Amino acid sequence: MSATVTDAEGARNSTEMSEVVLPVVDEQRIAEVGTEDPTQMTDPDWTSWDRIQSQPLSSGNFSAVDAFYRRLNDAFPDIWALARTTMQRAIREKLGIEVDPDDAYLMRFELGYQDGAAVTGWGHGVKPLDERTLTACLLTNFPAHDQENPWSLDALAGVYEGNSTGRHRFDHANEVRVKPSTLMKLVWDIDFYEVAKAKLDAGWQHQNLQEINNGVALARDLKHVAPHLTAPDVECVLGGVRYLDSPRRIEVALVEVNGYLATDMLTFQDRSTGRIVLYLPRRDRPDARFVAFAQENDMRQWFVESCRDVGKRRQLARHFSLSDRQDGMFKAGVDHWLAQFAKSDGHVGQRRVGRAGYALASASLFRQLAERQRARSYSDLDLAVKSDTEVSQDVWTDYIDAVNFVMPNPVTPFVSLGLHIDKAIEADTDDERRSGLRAALSDAVNLALMAVTGGLGDVENAGFSPDGEYFQARVSTHLKALSEASVIEWDGKHWIPEQETSTHVSSEVVGRVTPDMFSPGVTSEELGPPDRMGIRQRDDGTRYLKIGGRFAEIRKWRGTSNRFVLGARERWLVLRLEDGVFRAETLAERLAVIGEVGLGGRHGKLTFELLPSDPSDLTTVELENFQVSDFPPSARRALEHIEDKELNDAERGGRDQIRLLSDRLDNAAKDYLSRLPRTPRAQAPVLPADLSDAQSFAALFARKEGIVLGELHDQPASRQLLIENMAELKRQGVRTLYVEGFLADLHQSDIDAYLASPAAPLSHTLQAWVDERTTGRPESVAYNYKTLLGEARTQSVAVRAIDSIAAYYDPLIATPPDFLTAEEVDRLPRLRKMNYFGAATIRQHQAAIGGGKWVALVGRAHVNTNSKLAAGIAELADGTGVRVKVSGQKPIGLLPGYLYKGRHKNFDYVWTRRQLHVPQSHPDTGLLSDTDVK
Repeated sequence: MSATVTDAEGARNSTEMSEVVLPVVDEQRIAEVGTEDPTQMTDPDWTSWDRIQSQPLSSGNFSAVDAFYRRLNDAFPDIWALARTTMQRAIREKLGIEVDPDDAYLMRFELGYQDGAAVTGWGHGVKPLDERTLTACLLTNFPAHDQENPWSLDALAGVYEGNSTGRHRFDHANEVRVKPSTLMKLVWDIDFYEVAKAKLDAGWQHQNLQEINNGVALARDLKHVAPHLTAPDVECVLGGVRYLDSPRRIEVALVEVNGYLATDMLTFQDRSTGRIVLYLPRRDRPDARFVAFAQENDMRQWFVESCRDVGKRRQLARHFSLSDRQDGMFKAGVDHWLAQFAKSDGHVGQRRVGRAGYALASASLFRQLAERQRARSYSDLDLAVKSDTEVSQDVWTDYIDAVNFVMPNPVTPFVSLGLHIDKAIEADTDDERRSGLRAALSDAVNLALMAVTGGLGDVENAGFSPDGEYFQARVSTHLKALSEASVIEWDGKHWIPEQETSTHVSSEVVGRVTPDMFSPGVTSEELGPPDRMGIRQRDDGTRYLKIGGRFAEIRKWRGTSNRFVLGARERWLVLRLEDGVFRAETLAERLAVIGEVGLGGRHGKLTFELLPSDPSDLTTVELENFQVSDFPPSARRALEHIEDKELNDAERGGRDQIRLLSDRLDNAAKDYLSRLPRTPRAQAPVLPADLSDAQSFAALFARKEGIVLGELHDQPASRQLLIENMAELKRQGVRTLYVEGFLADLHQSDIDAYLASPAAPLSHTLQAWVDERTTGRPESVAYNYKTLLGEARTQSVAVRAIDSIAAYYDPLIATPPDFLTAEEVDRLPRLRKMNYFGAATIRQHQAAIGGGKWVALVGRAHVNTNSKLAAGIAELADGTGVRVKVSGQKPIGLLPGYLYKGRHKNFDYVWTRRQLHVPQSHPDTGLLSDTDVK
């Protein structure tokens, strides 16, 4: 590549160049570097790249899926959650009692004894005959005999904290002080039917979303059960819903029990062979929702046999409306017949269960199902909430089934798709690697799920307004294209047939590539499938990018994670990987490298790639070497009592493992940080005064892609800043939030599970961890880490733990490092371990997702390099360090750190915000006076 630059190109890059601090260089030196052969500076080892590429996709990769389920959740009510909040508010306002309706139970007993201290005057020393949460009471109402005899209700029932498990006495000691008769009146006054019906009315204005959801759910469920089905069975289902063009005659029909039609339990029958596949979408286990049979009689027999198991019988009953399940004056309901099947020898069931007498139209299948689900939601709500008949516990637990559609963890099957590039990377031999793609293409279920992501992308582009028939047609189009493609690639959101030019190559690169940059004779047949960045590998280990139907070799630039060389030795182009796209390196970026490396100076122009002085080599750190891989729950106490001498054997084993990993991590951090040059950091520019939060973030992101916010952990100002601006950060392009204090080897899987589903609760481990770090101050409770995680989930911002057990469990710093001697700092390995592990985590994750804007939330000691620490996370991860403080006076705003006296001068910026009510108990309360500013 020539170093000669046209006037237009120089003008185009003048803005970028103006921010680069360069040594004095001359044109001859620039030309000398520009004509150096970069192929000599490439790294043949792609191990770290392949490891990153083979990591599972995250929920953040499936933005269309996530956006669809958020829209579905917004449209359709969670009836249980609505009942809970309604009941909690009514009890608080009417009775003055604060109680969680999901954790307080109305219990009914056969016997009682007098208890003068109890609100009812009665206690009970036996197990309850029936117990249900107060939320369930609102959903199921009270039977007529309770309304006629409230005194009897109070004598033989009570409201108690928690369920009856492990308890045998229920009296004043564990009661919630509200009479059952008072609770009954409260339920009647609420009139929950009208509350819930209004929500349903609003939700069903968007019936198209449920139509699409039926189509997504079917493909998702088919993915779970695919290993248990034959290829013809899969084709039968996909052909039945018109996802796949099938030459066979396939009929889709509802299941019928003695004339009662299921809401959405379907049969798919190949009329040429009689083979039948049964779909049970309301079954608990996703891997049991499809069952295949040789003929319809086999299905009938299986149905009858399933009824002999109480749990399975209940799951079959879920597929029918409550009105059809209950007995009438002149008819026996579905529940009666299922119970009869369980008692019979099978002949009764053979006559009374089977396919409905008519087929459903495949082209409008999802719309027909949605219409049935709509009718059932109103019918069930009416019967459940308005009825005053006695309802059994088995039945009321199913009441919300018909009106709550969104499945937990909807993105999980997409993440675990077994993507073809993973198969190729993990293959043992070259032949297996090349055949990985072919194996994926032969798997119709995987392809169907890939096509669903494309269909949801089309629906999202149309504002989620199309109906189920449009979605079916789009999925069919995508599936046909994927099935016919010889190679498919991941474009960052969807799987698509490989294009003439990889979707990861910018149009600018296409325009600058010349014919002599291509590798002659390299064909698609001799290359493995594209990885997630479009790079394909040949048997000899060389890598290629596809541009205009031809292949050009690509090499990694040694010592960097996002710098590459494209082309042959005679003609090449330097590329940068940014946001998942390869673009040409700009002149300003090239000059910045020259400025950092020098032109034959102290380091010499080739030492940039040889010395570990660029923090980007953190992408090669084997982080798993410092993480606890299998820490048994029995040893968890060692985490909080690491110096305790009374630990048992398992706990001592855990403690010893932590110490070993801690020493290993500290040694690696010391070695790495000791080799970093101590170069002055360029002063951050002064920003305009009176910027809003949104403007402040925009100004910081204009400087660098990452922001490292430093907090005092017992003050909520930084968390408040992020929580209140999460939507704005998402709008500005932030993809990831990195958080100190969450441990990658203990919490990341729980965080991923929480973020993957809009309705998922925090795991027990994560909840306990968050609670421990939430002080009792009102402002800390309001802006705690759980709220932060919840807001990130709402805005689809990924959250990554940048701490580890080995980095975290050390004597914690009680004194800010600014007040310690260098020797004291050296005895506090927490700082260097966290900075090293955290920065490496950020670097590697950014490389894995192709870059993007990010924010890290850490303690203030970790933000920027100071006089006693080798390097801060801002320097190591290439971000802007910002110390967040609070002030009792008018907020000063966002100022460069060098304008401050003392310890604040080390930060790139200090962001002073309005004071919250925080007691002045910490050595540094965060309060800032005018005298602190020069």
